[in-house]
This record gives sequence, C-alpha cells and structure tokens, in this order.
Amino acid sequence: MLKRNMFAAVPMLTVIILSLFACGSSDEKEGGAGSSVPSNLSANILFRDEVELTWTASTDSKSVTGYKQYRDGTFVSQVPGPSAVDAGLSANTVYSFRVTALNAGGNESAPSTSLPVRTLRYSTYLSTTGLNVARAVAMDTLGNVYITGTTEGKLGENLANNLGGLDVFVAKFNFFQELQWVVQYGTSFDDIGEAIAVNGNNVYLAGQTRGVIGTQPGAALQGGTDAFVMHLDARDGSVLGDIVQFGTPQDDGIAAATVSGGSLIVAGSTKGSLYATNEGLSDIIVARFASTLATPPVWGRQIGSSGNDQARAVAVDSGGNIFVAGSFSNQNVYVTRFDSAGDQGTTWVTNSGQTGEATGIAVDDAGSNVFVAGTTPSSFLGNSLGDNDIFVMKLNASLPSAPNVVWSTQLGSTGNDQAVAVTLKSATEVLVAGTTGGNFYATNRGGIDFFTTAVDAASGSTLSGWGQQYGTTADDAVFGLAYDRGRNAGFLSGYIKRGSTASDATIWHFDQNGILQ
Repeated sequence: MLKRNMFAAVPMLTVIILSLFACGSSDEKEGGAGSSVPSNLSANILFRDEVELTWTASTDSKSVTGYKQYRDGTFVSQVPGPSAVDAGLSANTVYSFRVTALNAGGNESAPSTSLPVRTLRYSTYLSTTGLNVARAVAMDTLGNVYITGTTEGKLGENLANNLGGLDVFVAKFNFFQELQWVVQYGTSFDDIGEAIAVNGNNVYLAGQTRGVIGTQPGAALQGGTDAFVMHLDARDGSVLGDIVQFGTPQDDGIAAATVSGGSLIVAGSTKGSLYATNEGLSDIIVARFASTLATPPVWGRQIGSSGNDQARAVAVDSGGNIFVAGSFSNQNVYVTRFDSAGDQGTTWVTNSGQTGEATGIAVDDAGSNVFVAGTTPSSFLGNSLGDNDIFVMKLNASLPSAPNVVWSTQLGSTGNDQAVAVTLKSATEVLVAGTTGGNFYATNRGGIDFFTTAVDAASGSTLSGWGQQYGTTADDAVFGLAYDRGRNAGFLSGYIKRGSTASDATIWHFDQNGILQ
C-alpha cells in the first residue's frame, strides 16, 4: 500500500525546498581548555532570513556540555548539541559563522574554522506557534504568487484570533516574495484550503470543512466533511459573493482546481451520491462553476467503481478540454478527459491492481500530449527501487480512442518516494516535485526530505543538472508547484517542521536551473 507522511493530501479532509550546502573544516586540535575544536561546520540554507548550522561533535575528558555559536565575531546563542538555527538574518547577505565547545568545567574551546554563508534572496515562510501548512500555489500573469492551506494559529490580517481548530488561509506575495496580504477564514471546526487558481483579479479557493463555512442561503453541514469553493478579490483577499458549501451525508472534498474560460473547474471525491448514484466506497467528482460561483454548478459529474476512486489533479488545454488524474478501483492509475460541456471522452486506466495513483497532471496547449506524475508501490513502469517509487509518463491524448503511452519512467530511492505535482517548464522540459524518505538525489537529512527533478518531454530521460534533494533534520514536504515560463522562475508550497507539534507554511522560489533563491 502507498505510505503517506502525516501531512499528505487526502481529499476527505485530509515545486521545492532547495538547500545549498557550504562546508568548512578545521583540524581537530585540542583547545587550550581541553576541548576539541568543533569540526566540519556546514550550513543548510533554506530561507532568506535563516541558516541551519551543523557540525561534528567535540570530545572532552570532562564531557562537552554545549556549544556557542558566533556570527561575524559576535556571540549569538548557546545550544546543547551540534546544531543551531540562526534566524532574523537579512536576505542575500554574507555572514561568517564559527562555533566553540564548552565542557563541564566551564571552559571554552578554540573556535572552529570560519564558514561564510550567503542567505537566499526570496524564499520565506508564514509562522504561528502551531501547525501551518501551504497546500497549493498558483501564479497570475503579473508574477504574483498565491498560496493556500491551513493554520492552527492566527495568520490572517482580517481576524483577531483563530476561529477554532484548523482555519483556511490565503496569502499573496509579489514575484520577490514580499507579502502583499494574508487572510483567514473558517469555522469552529477544521477547515482546509486544498486548491487555488487565479484568473486576473479573481482568486478561487477550494477545499473542505467540518463546519459551516458556506454563506449562501441555506448553507449547512451536509455530512462529516463538506466541500467548498470561494471567490476572492486578488487586490486584498476579500470575499466576492457567497462562499459556496456543498456535499452529501457522507464525506466530500475538493483536491484540485483550475480556471478555464472564466469558469472554475474543481475535482475531488465523494463517499455519497453528489452528482450521481455512488458506485462504491468513494467516487471521483468533477464540476464546472461559473465565474461568480452561482449554484448549482454549470455541470457536475460523478464517476466510480466498486472500490475507492479519487481525483488528485486537474488541468485544461487551450480548447477548454479538462484532464483529470487520480486513482480508480483501489489504486489503479487513472486519467480521463472531459470537454468543456462536461461530456467524458477518452480514459486511460491501469487494471493490474495496486499500481499506485496519479497525483499530478499537465497538458500542452493543444491537448495532444498529457504528462502524468504519481506514486507506485510496484514495478509499474520499471524495476521497483524501494518502498514507493515515482513515475512519470507521457500520453498521446489526440487519439480518438484510449490514449497510448508514449514513454514512461520510474524513479526513486530505496525509501518512500512520492510525486506530488508536475508542470511544463517549457515545451521540451517536464518538471516534477515530491517527497522522499531516502537518499534520492542527496543524503537524507532526516525524516522526510523533498525533491525536484526534470525530464525531457520527448524521451522521458532525466535532464542533466536536475535532480535536487533538500530538507532539514525534521520532516519537510512540498505539495504545490507552479512555474512562470516568461520569468524563468518556479515556486513550491509546503511546510517545514518546527518541533514535534508545529510547522511553518513555506513558499520557495527557484530559478530556471532549479536553484533555490
């Protein structure tokens, strides 16, 4: 079975940390106070205002009791072990770090070799004392970046306090990651923003709620979890019209959203009979809403088998055709197409059982080629490399019957690897982001790391120079991926763990070579 991390997307309520490593070393000579000098000082650079430092532990006949960290010759902090996080730094600035060791006698060793480190220009995060996760990211034509997700704290400028449980948040940054606004909505129960799409000054948000977040006449909780869609003004984050809540007496949720011709397209799943009689455990749902989110939707479709069926991703081509990816009949990879009127066309599905699920989909403008990424626990498209592997495949969707596989590839480590998103970096490059529990492109730093990779659109071969793995000593992940072809820059949304119960919502900015900025 597929194994997920604790923050993995599940439609029923439930790209890209790039860390740069700079290394310094010193001879492990004995300090005058009897402590060995800390060695192998290195920096993990994840954000514009923060650096994570690690080094090899010192030894001492009286036992080492801690370490002192210095920045540009000035004492910053004392820590018990061989690591420290230095925050509150300036963006794109070079700092010099050293550390010393302390022993039980209160003596301090000589300093380590100096390590120069430059902070990043743009990448940043949103933080409270609790859980904060950025579930999705989107861009507008001006280069502004929007993220949505969930928070246990108070992020929104429009609220005095958290409304209860998990709240939805939406934030807007300009291209340089300068925060423009952040708003927060919710109920006294758990609410999660799962998907976001932008069209001009219109920001559309979709997700799920356990309360009554809807504001349309007669809004009420229909079941355990309801779906909702929301329309915001891109200029300030204010709600336009009603928040529309819908569902069945069972669980319902939206996992993906996009815009087409001014309409909002959403995809997710239901355990009830939302648009048709339920076929089994959970069915795929796809719906088209007018730009005003008037109810009922322009059309809604429900597709299912006797097993579990989930929609994970949605994309549209220039002709208004809609492509949906997910899993069908208990983890068979599933891709289907609808026209703009909601008529279902060609479908591609594996039927061998337990092949995995598609979690990302991208389509070229003509709709001729579809690129799908996902996760498999088996030798689905190649030799199994470990626990779960990543797959990427190209489908020829222009055929009148079921599309055929042009190429496919299976990637991963010996650990648990999962693809979360795919997008076209250019007409010839396919960009994939995800998480790994192994040594995929680098030595795992601890727990869950995340990765980016790129493959050739014509052949599926991994592009030279791509394949990056980043993370901290805790669990870290990405969920959303967007790329601006005109500005040659990409963005990832996700989280970074802070202790055992807290996390920060992250937004990473990377250049055309995949290097974190």
